[in-house]
Amino acid sequence: MGAGFEYDPVALGQVASELTRDAEDLNQKISAATGAMSVPSGAFGKLPESHQAESQYQQTMVPGALQLVPALHQMLQDGGNNLATTLANYQTAEQNATVAAGG
Repeated sequence: MGAGFEYDPVALGQVASELTRDAEDLNQKISAATGAMSVPSGAFGKLPESHQAESQYQQTMVPGALQLVPALHQMLQDGGNNLATTLANYQTAEQNATVAAGG
């Protein structure tokens, strides 16, 4: 490989695998936890304002959180895939350089 540029293929491969595994773990944990996002009636108290707070929570926080989860999953999955592609590109470039140098 050219002077001054080095990479650690083992480290890149490990990070790519970890991101992909983390994406799947996140998916499983979120699937198990989605039921816990709704609050039982009366959880915000008994005053009239608490009913409004509970309603607002149910209408905004729960759907908002559920929209973020797939985006985070996709980001982790894309990160793992992109690192795996980068690693493959580095290895191909290294092999091509070795062949071109007569090795």
